[in-house]
Amino acid sequence: DNLTSIEIPSGITYIGYEAFYSCSSLTSIEIPSGVTSIGEDAFSWCESLTSIEIPSGVTSIGYLAFEACPSLTKIYCYAENVPETEDFGWTHENMVIYVPAQSLDAYKAASPWNNYPIFPLGTEGPAVPQNLTAQVLGYNDEINLSWDAVEGAEYYNVYMFDELYEQTSNVNTTIYGLSSNTEYCFKVTAVNVIGESEKSEEACVETEAMVPAAPQNIVATAISTSSIIITWDNTENAQNYNVYRNEELITSTSNPHYTDTDLEYNTYYCYTITATYADTESAKSEEVCIKTLGEGVE
Repeated sequence: DNLTSIEIPSGITYIGYEAFYSCSSLTSIEIPSGVTSIGEDAFSWCESLTSIEIPSGVTSIGYLAFEACPSLTKIYCYAENVPETEDFGWTHENMVIYVPAQSLDAYKAASPWNNYPIFPLGTEGPAVPQNLTAQVLGYNDEINLSWDAVEGAEYYNVYMFDELYEQTSNVNTTIYGLSSNTEYCFKVTAVNVIGESEKSEEACVETEAMVPAAPQNIVATAISTSSIIITWDNTENAQNYNVYRNEELITSTSNPHYTDTDLEYNTYYCYTITATYADTESAKSEEVCIKTLGEGVE
């Protein structure tokens, strides 16, 4: 159970029945070029084995030689003539087989080899996506990404700040729910059955500071000797409103109205309103002035 690797001597020509059966910690093995036959269950239940190289001289592989190897995802077979086998038990759903380019058609025509994706030896994963661009859309809370298509790619991984953001089969995507006045950086990889490409060059773009329009239709009404109510129209994209009295900020509110209290009677007060979004503030509205009611006036 503790055997993790082994290099078989060059004089060996045959790996026998259950030779490494249930070596659950075996992660790598070098099979010498002189081996011509691999026996039944030779590597069954090698649960940590991730890849294996079959030498060019191998002509036969025994029944279930690689049965129950859940980590085995890559088989490199250098034999130009397809080795005979009834069923080698490769059951991993992401198994990929690499064979000599000149023998590719023969392997694809032979069972059980053709139950799995087969590629020429030396085949790399998909190419790196090129020409990644990022463009701010709408009200600065959306960014559109686009890149060139990669031949053979099944889908693309989109990374934001080097963290996987989403997977898409398209060559463009839109990122939603972003903050204004913030820089965002993206990279893209291509993925197919062989694996994932290197990350593309980074594309960064900064959303602009969203500045709402100045509030409109400001109305001030004296309702007592010490109170004035100010109202205005809702402003698109405004999160809050700043209320200024005689050029001094007196409050911030999310509502399009405010009642100013504890004022002097029979006194003029002038008001302006601004709209805010995050840390940005609009220009001030037109000023409105009104006098509180005089003492004794209803």
